[in-house]
Amino acid sequence: MAREGERVPELPNQLTYAYWDKGKAKLTPSTGVGGELKKVEAAYKNMKIRTINSLAAAGGPKGVAKAVKDIESLWPKVEATRKSLKDLEKLAKVKAAEAKKSKTFPKKSRTLLDEIASQADLYQLTLRDTPDRMKREAEAYLADYDQRKQGKYDLTMGTHDKLKKHKATADKADVEITRLCKAALLASRNGSHDEAKAHVHNATKELEKIDKSLKACETDSKIWRTDKSGNLDDDDSKVLIPHANGIMTINKEVRAVQKKSETTIKQVHDAVAKLASA
Repeated sequence: MAREGERVPELPNQLTYAYWDKGKAKLTPSTGVGGELKKVEAAYKNMKIRTINSLAAAGGPKGVAKAVKDIESLWPKVEATRKSLKDLEKLAKVKAAEAKKSKTFPKKSRTLLDEIASQADLYQLTLRDTPDRMKREAEAYLADYDQRKQGKYDLTMGTHDKLKKHKATADKADVEITRLCKAALLASRNGSHDEAKAHVHNATKELEKIDKSLKACETDSKIWRTDKSGNLDDDDSKVLIPHANGIMTINKEVRAVQKKSETTIKQVHDAVAKLASA
């Protein structure tokens, strides 16, 4: 089951050494910011953002659960990147403040320092909040899946159990119909036509029980078939296959019992009527 969750954005271009090196004025004195930017980039690379973001599109409970564990294993590296960003922000702010007091520090570079400090703060806050939100979102997905799985299990297995009971009722009625029809034929041959008709009438009443069982099977099966809770993973679905097959098989069997009993009663009814008129 595919997902599309929240993702951690990639490192902003403003927090790369190349951006600073290209954007600063040529006469900018040494600030140490370039070195800190290189540390940020190294920490970011070590953080493995692609692995973290794999959680956003992880499919199915197994994939999501694995992605959550991957995020947890990378958490120290995320925190290391945040620390590096905080160090960069602190240094950039200090150097920007010094630049404002200097008459020779290039304004272009001072503005760039302010931008780097601001971006470093924003990105470290993103790294603080987003992975945690991703994890909570994934855990909510897993909880919802487990709930849907249990609901689908309960519905499928419960429907199968219900249909077994409906079939037992139909089978019992079928046995009784067979007995009554035999008794009707025997009574009719012995000249007890009223008794024979009573047996056929009682057999018809038993057929109504089979009709009712078939209708109950069809109603319960329809509720099961129209379940909108979504699909399960293949492994979880396999558990339900025998029950799903059982539901479909029972419907066919009860329908066959109804047809057989209906035919038997009609044949006996006609035979009794023929003997009574002879």
